[in-house]
This record gives sequence, structure tokens and C-alpha cells, in this order.
Amino acid sequence: MKSKLSCLFLLLAAPLLHAQSTPSLMSYQGRVTDGAGVLIGNTSPVNRTVTFRLYTASSGGAALYAETQTVTISGGEFSVLIGNGSGITGSPGPSAPASSPYKTLSDIINSSTYSSLYLGVTVDDGTTAADPEIAPRQQMVSGVFALRSKVAESVAGGAVTTAMIGDGQVSTGKIASGAVDSSRILDSSIVATDIANNTITAGKLDPGTIGLWTPQGSSVYRSSGNVGIGEANPGFPLNFASTMGDKISLYGNSGAHYGIGMQTNVLQIHSDTSSSDIAFGFGNSSSFTERMRVKGNGNVGIGTSTPSEKLSIQDGRLWFTTATGNGDNGGIGGTMASSDAWRIYGSGDNNNGGLYIDTGDDANEPIVFRQSGNERIRINSDGHLTVSNRLGIGTSVPNAQLTVGNAMTGTALSGTFTANSGALGTGAGSELFLASFGCTTANNSSLGVSAYRYSTGSDWFSTSMILGMNVDNSVRAGSWMALAPVGIGIGTVTPRGKLEVNGSSSQTYNADDYSVGSGWNNLGGVTSFTQPISIWASNTVLCSMIQVFSDERVKVDIHPTESPRDLQTLMGIEISDYHYKDVLKFGKQPQKKVIAQQLEKVYPQAVSTMTDVVPDIFEKAAVEDGWVVLATDLKVGDRVKLIGKKEEAVHEVLEVRKGAFRTDGKVDAESLFVYGREVEDFRTVDYDAISMLNVSATQELAKKLEEKDAVIAALEARLSALEKRVSAAK
Repeated sequence: MKSKLSCLFLLLAAPLLHAQSTPSLMSYQGRVTDGAGVLIGNTSPVNRTVTFRLYTASSGGAALYAETQTVTISGGEFSVLIGNGSGITGSPGPSAPASSPYKTLSDIINSSTYSSLYLGVTVDDGTTAADPEIAPRQQMVSGVFALRSKVAESVAGGAVTTAMIGDGQVSTGKIASGAVDSSRILDSSIVATDIANNTITAGKLDPGTIGLWTPQGSSVYRSSGNVGIGEANPGFPLNFASTMGDKISLYGNSGAHYGIGMQTNVLQIHSDTSSSDIAFGFGNSSSFTERMRVKGNGNVGIGTSTPSEKLSIQDGRLWFTTATGNGDNGGIGGTMASSDAWRIYGSGDNNNGGLYIDTGDDANEPIVFRQSGNERIRINSDGHLTVSNRLGIGTSVPNAQLTVGNAMTGTALSGTFTANSGALGTGAGSELFLASFGCTTANNSSLGVSAYRYSTGSDWFSTSMILGMNVDNSVRAGSWMALAPVGIGIGTVTPRGKLEVNGSSSQTYNADDYSVGSGWNNLGGVTSFTQPISIWASNTVLCSMIQVFSDERVKVDIHPTESPRDLQTLMGIEISDYHYKDVLKFGKQPQKKVIAQQLEKVYPQAVSTMTDVVPDIFEKAAVEDGWVVLATDLKVGDRVKLIGKKEEAVHEVLEVRKGAFRTDGKVDAESLFVYGREVEDFRTVDYDAISMLNVSATQELAKKLEEKDAVIAALEARLSALEKRVSAAK
């Protein structure tokens, strides 16, 4: 459908002389027909969508403004106010869905950018087909009243508001001299963005009207009489910003200077170089009485401006006084009248202080400790210490030149010790001995510690330290532990590795334990023998390799083993899976090993017995009046292991009553665990013996396999011959 449009265009501005603001709407009236010239809505009014667009050209181009309205058309005529419509997608307009930012009709009409404006109108024909814009576009021109409004005869008071004046519209040339005074500028009405850079200079500011301080940018502030430098809200008379660095320069404008600074947890008062000083005193700069000086090199002088030491005091002393001032005072003094010496003294007169240290200016003079003027201890220039009488450590009544603890005495600088006592001294071979009390004869002690070296007979042994029992030369060589440069020696002072154990303790075995098997019951009529033990471990021994003495020259009665019998013995050994009761000591991991009691039945020589504790009770118990409250089958004379919070030990059972027992020692009442009883038949297994039994049995199996291999080979040969004969007979 082709629409025809005739319209009446009016701007209603001139009649609104008393309006508070000019409406931003434009009145528009139109008359529209269909393609056949029939008036739309000629029989009854119809509602149609009408679109209005503003352009800068009579044809083509993009719309500067677009809106759509639903209007009622009656007899072909309609009337609208352009500016009341809604925005259109993709075009600038007054509201959504127009593209942002939104624009009003007045933004376009009142803009000085566009010299000509054209109005384009599109009327919906009521079908789904696209509607063309009615041609031609109408150019917008001024009405009679609009022409007159270009000249204002007068402006009513208050008629021109701030909103009517755009940014930059009132230039300097349009403001008369003196027209803008302080009464026309409201507080906070001029913000920073309203003032161009460098337009307000110091010459244009009256210090009397802005305060006693001249602001410099945003660095200096005043608040309630306080001044802030870099601090906008100063809380003190003079407040600096809470930042690190230099704060005040008293002399110097850059770099190193005399001033005050701040770093993390440090207030700095500094001069410019290490050759400059800082002085404290009273008066003023031109008439100054100095009391203390801190040199740039770090020396401090009190009463002197040229301190040569870290702390120098001129004509004075350090003095320490109690709060009550009762005379119990002390201090550090200067030179004495009789000689060039320093002194440290306590209460009393200058010659008899409670503590006196005196050294002269001669480097060879000693340091002397005196009491009431009498020398007690002297330290010579070579470092030697001399005590005028007896020296006691741990005792106030020493009865030897050196006494350690009460009744622990000895002859100083000698190798002998008082019986039933202990002391520190030297012995033969420049040894240093520390011997404990408890010995019964001279030159013997229950504990000895020897440093440097010692001799046995004509041999000398160099070592770092030796610890041992019975320090008599005749027995100590086998009972001492040596901490030597190469390692630790137990029973030897010359260890051949990081650890060497020389000597053993004894474990006795009965002949009955070895009564099974040929050759094992022949002990030459001996009913028992002793097995020496050098290392006994109650827990795991971890190492990368174990080497066992096996030289032929240390053995007798050597004969080949009976491999068939060894195989039979090995087949009788049972391997068991189990866990230990004591998981704290042995862990929770499963075990796959032999059981000693079962192994003892078939291979007794691999099982030994000893005295140890078994966890056959293994329960926590209470303690009441020294009694262990726990129901057990313990008997008087049994020995039981108790584990307390502070210690663990094996105790003998002295008394037993129902549900409790009492031992020979003090038990831990706070936390007590009854581990188990001590037994004399605790069994151990020689796994090396089992390993060798396995080797012998394996060798026997290898022999049997060889024999069977030979039988199999013979049978295979016979089978091959038979197969050939059968094949030939066919």
C-alpha cells in the first residue's frame, strides 16, 4: 500500500511566555490515505504504529533520532506530540530498546552541530509487509514565534538557571569586570574539574583568607588547629604521613642531610656523613653546653666530645643505686690517684669495695679479684688462673685446693684420690681424671673420665676421651669406652672401625640342651658351658652386611654334614604367620618366621635360652598405697616388669593378695603398665644355623635332582630306541 501524507507542522514555543521551562516536545498533525486515495479510518477510527525519524539530509543517511508511537487515525487525520514515543532497536532514541546513551528530541534540535534537519514519517499499513518511509521528508523550519525567540527582550530574575548554561558557553569576554564576586560563588560549587591547570597562582590568593599556611597541592592540611603534611586528617599539632623515609631535614635539601627519618620499627636521627656527630645538651645553638655526643663512627662520649671507644666517660663513673638508696650501691670508676688503672667496685670506700677489678696500662699486668683489699684470684697476662686458697665448686667449705661437691675431694695436680671420695686431677701420662666417690682404695674409683692419653705397661694410646669403671691401671684397659678420632671403642682404646666391641658377658647353657643328634652330646663330660655375648639387642639390628668369624684355624672336630638328614630336619621345621603382642616395640606388621618351641623339637642346636621378660600380663593397673591393683597369677619371688610414666624396671614380687601385689621398689602411681614376668627359659633362635641347614638340604635336593635327571635321560634314550624299532616294523 502506498500512503499519501499531508501535514501541518507547528512549534508551540512562543505562547508559553510564563512557562517555568520550555517543553521538549514537538506538535505534529497529519492526514493519511491508502494507495487508492481512501482516507484511513474513514468509517471508524483505527490504531496504527507511526515512526518518526530525524535526518540531516532530505534523503538517505542514518537517522539522528528515531521513535515510534501508536496513534489513533480517524477520517484520515491524526495528531501527536513527537518526543513522547519509545526508542527503536539499532537507532538513537529516547528510551529502550534504542542504542545507549539515550537521546531526547531537544538534544538534536538544540544542538549547534546540525544546520538542517529533515523529518521522515512511516505509517504501518496494517499488513506484515515492510512499510516504506513517506516521501518526501519534511524540512523543519522556524515558526513566527520561534524567529522572535532568537532575540530576548529581557530576562526575568532567576529565569536563567545553571541547567540552561552549557559547559564552555560563557567565555571570559562575556563576563563584565567585577560581575562575579564571592557572594555569587556558593561553597563547594566550584570543584577541581572546574579549574583549569595553572589558572590559580599564588599571587591570586590572599593568605589572610585561606589561613596561616599556604597549601602546596595535596601535601599540607589543617584540621582543628592541627597541621598535616601528607596527612589529610592530622590528629596531632604536627602530623606526618604514615610512610617510611625522611620526615624532617634540618640542613640539606637532597641526598644525605641532617634530619629525622622513619623506617620499620626504627626512629632515625642522623647526620649527613660518618665524620659528622650528633650532640645533646642545653642552651641554644649559638650558646650550647654539650653533655653527650654520638660520633658518626659509632663511639659515644659522656662528658667528652672526642670519645675514642664505643663508650667514653670523662671525669665520672657509672653508678648503680638501689631504689631505697640504703648504701648497697656499686659502679664502674675511672682512674685511681695512685696509678693508671680502671676499677669496678661495690659499696664501701674507694679502696675497699665489695668487688674490685684492677688492671694497669701495662699489657703484662694481671686482672686481680680482691676482697677487702686482699687478693683472692689472679688472671695473669698469659691467661693462667691462680687461686690464693681453696676453690670449691658446689660446696661453700672446700677442704682441698679444688673441691667438687660436698665430700668430693682429692689432691690437686696428682694422680691419687682420697678413699671413699672423688676429685678432679691429673695422673701418669698427663691424663685428666674425673673420679666419683665410692672407691675403697687409693687409685681406684667407681667412675673415671680420662682425657688426652694413658698407658698400660709400656704402650701409650692417644685418644680424645676415655670413660670407664675401676680406673686402676691393672684392670681399666678392658673396661673402658674410648671416644677416639676414628670411632668408639668398648673394651679397647684403639677401635678399628666406627665401633669395636672387645670383650663379652657370659650366658650359661646346659649340656642337656644339646643332647639330640650324633656328635652333639659329646661335651667331654662337661655338664654346662658359657657362651660369651659381646652385643645384645632387645630390638631390631639394622645393617647392610653382617660378617661372621669362620676361619678354619679357630675350629675343631670338623667333618662334612649329613645332607640327607639335614633335608629331613628342614622338612620338619614349621614356618608360622604371627604378630607380636607388643606392637609399640615390634610394630603391627605380620611376621613369617619360626617358633622357637617348635624348632627346638626338630633342630634344638638352633635354639638357646636366656633370662628375659615375656608380655604375659600386658595390662594397665592402678596403684593404691604401694599395691599394684591387678588380678594376676604372680607368686612371691616372681620378677615382673613394670612400665611407668618416668621409668621402667623389673621388680621382685614381695607380697600377693587377692587382686593385687606389692614389689620391692617404688612404682609410678600416676601411670602404670604391668608388662609381664621375667623368665629364665626365654628362647632365642640362631637363624644363621637355620640358613646353613637350608644350604645343606638344598645341596641334597640338588643331588637327588641330578640322579633323577640321569634316570630320565636313560628312559628317554630307551624310548627313542623303541620308537625307531616300531617305525621300522611298519
